[in-house]
Amino acid sequence: MNTSFSYLFLQSIKEALSRQCNLHRKYNRILIACSGGADSVVLLHSLAQLRDELDIDLNVCHVNHGLRGKESDADELFVIDLANQLDIPCCVERFSPKETEQTKQGNLEECAREIRYVKLNEAARKFNCTHIATGHTQSDQAETVLHRILRSTGSAGLCGILPFRKDLGVPVIRPLLSVGRDKVIRYAHESHLSFRQDSMNEDDHFTRVRIRNNLLPKLRKEYNPNIDEALARLASIAQDDEAFWKTYVDNLELRVGLATSDIPGDRKRFLHLSNAERSRLLRRYCQIRDIEPSWRQIEDALNLLTGERPQAEIHLNANHRLYRRYDYFYFAPPIDLHENNREYDIEIPGQTDIPELGIRTIAVIMPAEQHRIKPLEVHTVEFDAEKVIFPVVIRTRREGDVIRPFGMGGSKKIKKVLQEHHIPLEQRDKIPMLCFDQDIAWIASLCVSDTYRIEANTKKVLLISIHPIS
Repeated sequence: MNTSFSYLFLQSIKEALSRQCNLHRKYNRILIACSGGADSVVLLHSLAQLRDELDIDLNVCHVNHGLRGKESDADELFVIDLANQLDIPCCVERFSPKETEQTKQGNLEECAREIRYVKLNEAARKFNCTHIATGHTQSDQAETVLHRILRSTGSAGLCGILPFRKDLGVPVIRPLLSVGRDKVIRYAHESHLSFRQDSMNEDDHFTRVRIRNNLLPKLRKEYNPNIDEALARLASIAQDDEAFWKTYVDNLELRVGLATSDIPGDRKRFLHLSNAERSRLLRRYCQIRDIEPSWRQIEDALNLLTGERPQAEIHLNANHRLYRRYDYFYFAPPIDLHENNREYDIEIPGQTDIPELGIRTIAVIMPAEQHRIKPLEVHTVEFDAEKVIFPVVIRTRREGDVIRPFGMGGSKKIKKVLQEHHIPLEQRDKIPMLCFDQDIAWIASLCVSDTYRIEANTKKVLLISIHPIS
């Protein structure tokens, strides 16, 4: 039996590929992301050694970020030459000047990674690849988990780098993720592989570099020589936990609601959940919308849904807010709460369409003795026709509006009426109000004025109904 280091190394890669890649299928074409560094060079070389045995096709893609000038160009030439030596087709994807500048202006590592995966996906589709392979190692996993712990991550963040991801486009696999960097370097030396050194990997300006070069060595020396394996094991445990929670939270989402404006979440059902369930469900809602909430935002969301304020909202990012509306909640873009101060004259009697409000009014005048042929519907109101003061208009609410509710001696603010009926804020400026010479006679379907009520001596009745139109 061959027990050489290189043989055992390749066997570990083979096992990882079998788990991640479904190699029992007839067709697997893997795009290898190669920067020219030790990790990606070893990944490229090891897959080249296994391609015939595993019956896989390989392509190489080098992404030139253009961040290090001549050094970046030298990396590109190195990868092209290596791919040629291994007889593997190679392509180069370059950042445009705009993308390079965009990367420099933001969080450099995160921006570069996002654009890089976009370009890797483009290359994978061009070559008709089934997977993209990256050279992340166990050491990268340890750095990532530790980095997230230092940033006060939640349990989901402890998952670190996933061995398999399909949410980035073409599925991404990490065959080296269970292999430490020391073994990668040993394989490179025993296989007589040269590789490039990225000067940015030595720049202590970056937190990850300080973790790699300062913190992890100190932890290995003074606390745990196997800290990399321990952190990677923590990530593996967290990944198993997250797999369980995913299915569990799927069921919670079905019970509580999708939390969209059309299908809002049920706050009462949400409050029956444990704190752990609430936090998990809120993170799921955010994940679906590509929101990466901080722990503070999750706390704010929990306070919003458990607090006393019946209508409120919190800011999540530029495109999303979480809205609470009494016993319902939903995620939506910022809502424009503006008053529509226009008035619309309506025909009395007759029919009037008001497309701006999406309604049609129908007004009928009839003798008092004929008007009660059948009960009034919710969208219809009746008045003493002789008390009506023209002009008769439809408008929406304004600051300071009041009405004299039917059967009540005094007046009440419109705002109070809307609150009592639990009308969400974003709907309040869309509710039609019928006015007789600026006096509010009817808040559609909610409240009618006592001023124009029908009495025993009423001779003519004005019936007005409001119907939705497209």
